[in-house]
Amino acid sequence: MAMQTAIKIANYFLRKGDAAKEDERLSNLKLQKLLYYAQCASLAETGHELFSDDIEAWQHGPVVKSVYDAFSAYESNAIPGPRGTVPRLDKKTKAMLDTVGQYFGQYSAWKLRELTHEEASWQAAYKNKRSKVLKLDAMAKDYRDRWQDAVHFSGMSQVDLDAALRTSGPTSRTFEIAQGFRRAKAS
Repeated sequence: MAMQTAIKIANYFLRKGDAAKEDERLSNLKLQKLLYYAQCASLAETGHELFSDDIEAWQHGPVVKSVYDAFSAYESNAIPGPRGTVPRLDKKTKAMLDTVGQYFGQYSAWKLRELTHEEASWQAAYKNKRSKVLKLDAMAKDYRDRWQDAVHFSGMSQVDLDAALRTSGPTSRTFEIAQGFRRAKAS
């Protein structure tokens, strides 16, 4: 996977949002949180950065300043579409971005803001007086500890969820997450 810029990854998410209904398009706030979770997923799953831009701890959560600046004219409104080029990505990277977008995209911008405020990587950087840049190793740890299993299970069929439940012990974290998705898919 070749390293991208954050604006190109943002354009990927925005192109996916072009097909969405107007009320489902991305605001700058929501886009920032998707970029954060995409970078976390890449770090946790591949050990490599998805994009080279720093993510900073701002009042409303993690922010890539260059992307914020590019779309700040839209304020809290939906961004109508990509600005610039959309990257050519390998299948594995596309699948990861699509999974992150599908899983975290179900939440509102403000819910994502709340979730990112619970992340240790954002909290540590936000409290730091010298540097507000989030540490990559802390971002990977946040994702592995809180989200990796949940994002994985969100794409599973009912049959695969049932199999995960049969192979996991009833006290395991995997069991708890699979059980939660099983209930959610049943309703």
